[in-house]
Parts: sequence; structure tokens; C-alpha cells
Amino acid sequence: MKKTFFKRSMASVLSTCLVLTQGVFAAPAVTTLTANAADTNVTIKSFTDIDPNVEDNPEQKSEWGLNFNTLFKQNAPEIGGTAEVDASVAKNLLNGYTGFFRNGAYDELAIAIAGNIQTGVLTRTATDTYEVNFELAESGALIADEANARLAKQVEKTLGAGAASNMTALDFSGFSVKGSVTVNLDLSDLNDDNKISATYLFTDENGTSYTLFGDGTGKDLYDYIDSKYDEAAAIVKNAITDQTPAELKEVLETKLANGEKTIDGYKQEVANKYNWIKGMSTTRNGSDVNDALDGLYALYGDSKYYPQALKSLDVLAASSTWAARYANAASNANTFLAKYGAVYSIGYGDLMSYFGTLTNVNVVIGGGNATMKADMPEDQMDELIAYYDAQGLEVVSSVKHVELNMDLVSGAAAGGALNITREIVTKAKTVETTTETTTTSVTETSTETTETSTEPIVSSTTEESSQTTAAPTSGTTEEGSQTTAAPTSGTTEEGSQTTAAPASSTSVEGSQTTAAPASSTSVEGSQTTAAPAFSTSVEGSQTTAAPTSSTSVEGSQTTAAPTSSTTEEGSQTTVAENTVKYEIPTVAAKPGETVEIPVKVYAGSPVNGISLNLAADETLTYDSFAAGVAYTGEPVWNAASMAYSWNSETDQTAADAVLFTVKFTVPTDAAVGVYPITFNAANCETVNANGDILTAEYVDGAVVVEGTTATIDGYTFDKEATLIGDMFWSEDPTPFDTSDLNVQITVSMKSVAVVDGKVEEVSDTETLPIGNLFALTANSASELEYTEAGEYTIGILVDETAIAEAVENLVETEVTWTDLDKSAVAGEFTVLVGLRGDVNLDGKVDVADAVQILQYSAAAILEEAGGQPEIPSAEIIEPDSLAKFCADVDCYKDAEHAKINTADAVCILNYSAAFLANGSASWYEVPGANQYVAYAQTDDE
Repeated sequence: MKKTFFKRSMASVLSTCLVLTQGVFAAPAVTTLTANAADTNVTIKSFTDIDPNVEDNPEQKSEWGLNFNTLFKQNAPEIGGTAEVDASVAKNLLNGYTGFFRNGAYDELAIAIAGNIQTGVLTRTATDTYEVNFELAESGALIADEANARLAKQVEKTLGAGAASNMTALDFSGFSVKGSVTVNLDLSDLNDDNKISATYLFTDENGTSYTLFGDGTGKDLYDYIDSKYDEAAAIVKNAITDQTPAELKEVLETKLANGEKTIDGYKQEVANKYNWIKGMSTTRNGSDVNDALDGLYALYGDSKYYPQALKSLDVLAASSTWAARYANAASNANTFLAKYGAVYSIGYGDLMSYFGTLTNVNVVIGGGNATMKADMPEDQMDELIAYYDAQGLEVVSSVKHVELNMDLVSGAAAGGALNITREIVTKAKTVETTTETTTTSVTETSTETTETSTEPIVSSTTEESSQTTAAPTSGTTEEGSQTTAAPTSGTTEEGSQTTAAPASSTSVEGSQTTAAPASSTSVEGSQTTAAPAFSTSVEGSQTTAAPTSSTSVEGSQTTAAPTSSTTEEGSQTTVAENTVKYEIPTVAAKPGETVEIPVKVYAGSPVNGISLNLAADETLTYDSFAAGVAYTGEPVWNAASMAYSWNSETDQTAADAVLFTVKFTVPTDAAVGVYPITFNAANCETVNANGDILTAEYVDGAVVVEGTTATIDGYTFDKEATLIGDMFWSEDPTPFDTSDLNVQITVSMKSVAVVDGKVEEVSDTETLPIGNLFALTANSASELEYTEAGEYTIGILVDETAIAEAVENLVETEVTWTDLDKSAVAGEFTVLVGLRGDVNLDGKVDVADAVQILQYSAAAILEEAGGQPEIPSAEIIEPDSLAKFCADVDCYKDAEHAKINTADAVCILNYSAAFLANGSASWYEVPGANQYVAYAQTDDE
């Protein structure tokens, strides 16, 4: 299992509370999922919607946690009460462990064990806390069956087909695997903080507890797996005795040792990964999510623990692994929501699209935790307009602030929170009023129209471009004045452009002034922005807010910050101050191609001098150089030493820019592999205008010729095959029977590719049967160069070009092979060969052989009659010996008729006589000799 710290980062924020409580509660009578109404379709808006009514929701925050918790409480048992919980909850928690060994080789076993998890029991321990227990029934027999099946397969593989039929199953009677899974769910922070926490424990048959998702520091389920492996391995080791074939013993001991190393290595890898995660410490700002991810990737992308899918939203959206992971979480959520008549309708694409709308992203990682803050566009503008219109106010702007908190490592006490708040700016609606004035000289009524404003809500601030404000009811307008409103206690001077506000904040239409606090003083001509104590950041403005005691001064553009923080828009910092990073990319190429290598720079501070030195694999041929656009000014390039230098009279800044590009040509005969291009750090230096040497990070790259290479490691064959050690007459043309020789080849394959700018190498070793793709140095005894009775060696020859073609067809991949041999020796075995009729094995067939048979036969007759014949030791024909095989000249490997008697002696005498008379003889011409011969006479015999 590859459990990364990002595994729960996005999908779980929207579905964790659903998944963890799946199957916990009975079906409710109501299906209210949001604050607005009976919304049974859970979408992104179920989490992002905010009730605009400030009386009901004064903090203007999403209340999704309150909505869900209310739903849970309505249908949970009373405190101290219990309810049944579907076993699938625990099964889903354990799913992550199915790939612990060999990338999922034990999936079926893990699934079978998970099938033994019983229906759980939920106990409500307090108002907002719950404990769920699932019993795991005894599963030791499942592991015993798996172990015996794998052992039998190994016996067959090592000793040959059928060898396992004589094997006694190992005794696992004392082997036990059982326990309980406990989930403690804490929803106490769900109402106010939209946060959920949970712990997961497994307690074994001995009462020892393990965390299901540890951080590499304490006992977790991997330690339990380790202990069970040791126990099972001990059972196998105890079954290995002195009678166990040496080759099988060696294979089993090696596999057991490798298994232990695998577990120990994996546990160490988990610890290393979490230590790396805990060591992460950075703050990344970006204009959007892609920008922030790019900064994180530049900093951590080289680590094997950093998920390559998090390079960008596009890469993440295209990741089938992440999509499948999210689909599983969504499926679990739907299983739960079905009990409420609801549907979880947030697809993976929906989630990616949502993250694509976020702007002003700030990510802080440290101490094993991560916080992401961002802005999302207001998606309830119609509701806001309607609500504030009823209040006599106009909505100027609105934005939602998203804050996502994640616990990256403490899986045993998992926690996460999603908070969404609204920042809204309103202003008073404008109305037309008529003022009558009368002069003493003319009796007529003149009407002039002025704009007046009502007071806005206290929390709102507005900034626009006019210098006109609104007066409260008690204000006085002087004839000819450009001032339209004065505060109750203020005095407006004729001709002024003063902005004044009452004690409560005032929205100013078209002004650069937002609102003055009760104690603020406006002075003629001022363009000062002042805000009440409840200040908010002003989007895109250089002005934020003035504190309560601020004073505006004529003509001033003073900005005063409130106590709350202000997020700056558009920041794009990827490298820390006083540091610089240089990066050579890793690119794919084909033999014969010329490829561009753009060397990039990421600078956290201004620089005015750079010296770099590159080194390329000698296989690559340097082609050309081109300066980049990172800095102005011509650099100096030495092609012979691949040295780059650049200087400027002033500091210059660059971020994520191409410093220069070099081209290399790949030879037409280049082999599959990685050809590094590196920085010679000892000859590299970067300085600023003060002469300070900046801390530099150098990321090496490479040209990669992609493909798959293969090497033949060796061959094996069944050394217990019937053919091996068999006996043959030297003239026998019967082909050797190789049907059960079972020749196999071991091939090491290595694939090299560039994936997301990184070298991905996959190595595998396979042992495959090669069928009849081999030949023998002699196909029958008659093809051997016979010299004397005894053992003869037969070589197994392999045409490796034919093997290579067969392997490529099997793996369906074009493979580059090394060192193929059309006549490679895959192995050797021996057979016993002697002259037919050569009983004493002296290299000739004569009367002495016949006499030995007669003596042997006579002794056998006496023995059957109850006598005790004394035969000279030299005349004894041992059972199952080559001598006996050669003596039985009238029977060829026929147990039913095989017998040494006087008939064999007569045949030998006839053969010897023919040989003496003609200088040669043929057993086919000897009467009786070929009576039971199993092979046919050839035409030339």
C-alpha cells in the first residue's frame, strides 16, 4: 500500500463525515441536509452555501457541519444506547492493507479475511462522540490454506510436476488471527468548526492494540502483520528436515528470509515517509491552485514521497488512480446517504472544477499539518441581492474565503476541517428627494434634486470613485455647496469635498473613502480611507482599512491596517529569500534525435552574477547553445567545458524562467537507458549586488532513451525427469523423450520511461517455460560417439533469438535484448549407454558375455530350488545395473518380459559367431534378438 499524506486531502474533506458514519444510524424521518431546505442531492453547494441572513448567521459561514451533525443526532441512539453498524465500514478501513505484499499479490486473501468481519455495534458515549466495534472472526485457517497452497506450488516448481502429491499439509492448528476493529468518532467540533476527528484501532487475539493508520512511530497494523508472518514462517521452518531435498530447502529458506526483509523494509519505508512529511515546512502563495501546486512541486517534486499527480490540476484530473480512489469514497458516501433518501452527487470532475475556481491561494505546511486558504467566487449573488434589497442596501461585491485544514500524518487520530466564510461589501441604495427653497425677490418655487443615503449595516464597507456621501436625517445642506451630508455633530463648510460619516459606518457612493469611525475627522480635499473597527480586506485595492482612532489629513492617501491580517493578491513565491534553484529537465528522446534541454532558474532574491558548469554523459554529443529570457544581458558560454557565466551591473530577479537552452544529439545506436546531464556544483556560484553568495539548489536532469531491455539470467530444467539417468543400447535410434524435462528460462526485464518529468524505471524478473524451443546435442543414443559403457552427457541447447521472440509475444512489448546466443547451453544431463550384449562391459560382445549369463541363469535356477549357489563376484549381474540392461538382449525396457536366461546367452553366441565370421554383425539378423525390440529397423540396417 502506498499511503501518501495527500490521500485524504480533498476527497475526504467532502466525504469523510459521510464515510466514517456509514451504516451507523437508522433511516430518519427527515432528509434535511442543508440549512435551506430538504435538499436530498448532496453537491458542492451543500458545503459552500451560506445563509445570507445575518440575524440567523451573523458570522456568515457555511454551516454544513451543523447540518450534518443535526442529521446524525436526530437518528442516533440515546447516550449509552447502541445500534448495529454495517460491516462494510470496517472492511473499507482495511482495504488499504490488501496491497501490503507484492503490490496486491495477496488481495484475495485480504478480501477473504475482511469477509470475516462481523456486523458492528455502535455505542453513543456522549452527546457528540461514538464508539463502533467490529469483531473479526477467527481467520487463521484462511492463512493456513493460503500458505499450504503456495508451498505446494513451490514444491511443484522446484521438484517437478506431481511432487506436491506426496506432500503433507503443514499444521497450522495453533495459528490464530482474530480480534476487533474499533472506530472512535468525535463530532464535537463539527457544529462550530466544521471539523471531524476519528481514531482507528485493531485489537488482536491477545489483547494487544495497534493503530490502523499510524505515523511510523508507534505500533500499527503492519507490526501485527509482521508478528503473524514470523509465526507462520516458524511453522514452515519447523517442517524443513534433513529429508527435505536440498534444492527445495534452499529455496524455502531464501524465500522466508526475503519475506522478513520485505516486511522490515516496508515498515522502515513507512517510517521514512512520515519523517519526510513531518519535515516539510513551507509557505506557498499562488494566484490559483495550479500556481500553488507548481510552487510545491518545484520544492518537493524530486522526492519519491511526493505524489506526481499533484504537479497540476490537469495532471490530477487525468490521474486514474486518484479518480478511482475518490470514486470509492463517493461510493461509500452514497451507501450511507441512501439510508436518508439522499444522493452524493459530487463527481471527481466536479471537485477538480471547483478547485479550478479558487484564487489567491495560500498553502502552509509544517509539523505534519497543512492549511490551504483561498478565495472562491460568490455563487449566491441572486440570493444576496434579494436579501439586501429588502434591507434597503445594494450589494457592491462579495467573495467567499475557503480554509482547509488537514492532518497529514496522524492517521490514528485523523482530523480535518473545511470552513467557508463570506466577505460582503454593501452600500445604501440611492433615492431621489425634493427640496424647496424660496427667495425674497421672486415668488417662485425652484426644485433641486440631491442624493441622500440611509445608513448601511455596521459590518459593511464600500469603496468607489466619487467624492459624494450621504447625510443623515439631521444634516443641513447649504446653498451652492458640493457637500450633501454632514454627521450629526459635524459642520460642513461651503465648497468642501469632505466625507463625513455618522457613528455607524457609512457607505460612500463612488468615493475612495469607505467609512469613517465615530471619532474620525474629515478635512477638506482628503482622499483618506477609514474603516470601522470591524474591518475587512478590500479586493484589488492599495487601501485596506483605518483603525477606529484614525484621522484623515487633507490630500492624504494614508492606509492603516486593522488588527486582522490582509492577504496580498497575486503573490508567486516559489523559492525562499536568499536562495536560488537551477533545474535541468529530464526529457525523452529516440536514437538519432537532437533534443533541447532548457535549464531553468527559480530565484528567491535578486542576483547579479551567475557561474554554472554542466557535465553530460559521454554518449551524448553537444550540438548548440541559446541564451534564455530569465535575465537581460548577454551571457558567456564555453562549449568545450559547458560553462555558463552571466553578470549584471544591477540586481535582476527571475522566477520559473529559462536561463539557457543546450541541445544534444543522441547516437543512432544508443541503447535504452538514462544519460545524465548534471551540474558540477563545485564550479557553480550565484551572487547578489552585495557580493553575498546565495544558497543554491541544483536539480540534475537527463536524456532518456525510453524502452524495455531484457537479459537472460539463466535456465532451469527438471533434474528428476524420467529421461535423466535412463539406460540405452548404443545403437538405439529412438529419440530421447524430453516431454517432462520442463526447461525454463529466467529473464530480467527493465523498462525506462519519462513520466511527469521524472525517470520511471520498472524492473521485473520472470521465469517462463520455453516449451520445445530447445535442442539436444544428441537426440538419441545412436547419435553419441560411443567409446565405452557408462555415463554420457547430453547438452540442452537454446536458440535465444527464438526465445526472445516468444517472450516479446508473451509480454506484448518490444524488447531490446543483450547478448543473445543461437546455441546457448541451458544445461546438461546424463544417460547410461552400453553395447547390447556386453554383459561384462569390456567393450565387446563375445563368448565370455554368454558364459556369464549362463552362470547367472544357473545360479538363479538353483536359488529357486532352495539351493545356495556360489557365483564368483566377477560373474554377478547386479539388479537395475547397466550390465543387466545390456544382458537382456531379447527384451527392450519391457518389465513384463524382462528376464535374463539362456535365450539371451544363445543370442549373444549367435551375434558373436556372425561377427567372427563377417567382421561385423547386426542384432536384427540374430534370431530371437529382436522379438521385443521397441524400435523399428532402419532401411540401411
